[in-house]
Amino acid sequence: MTETPDIAEAAPITPSDIVAIRNARNWKRSNLAAYLGCNYTTVWRMENGKIAIDGAHRRLLHQLKPAA
Repeated sequence: MTETPDIAEAAPITPSDIVAIRNARNWKRSNLAAYLGCNYTTVWRMENGKIAIDGAHRRLLHQLKPAA
């Protein structure tokens, strides 16, 4: 079983990270919104730095982020 790192220990997700994650999967904002359990506008706001990326969204985005 893979353990999810503590949110406090995880590196922050930047707006450009979100765009890269979405583009790597050829997802529209609506696809990412469905995965995150939010709406299109929330994804747009995260991608444009209008709202903070934390909590469950941050954890889910880390799961999608490709390994370095």
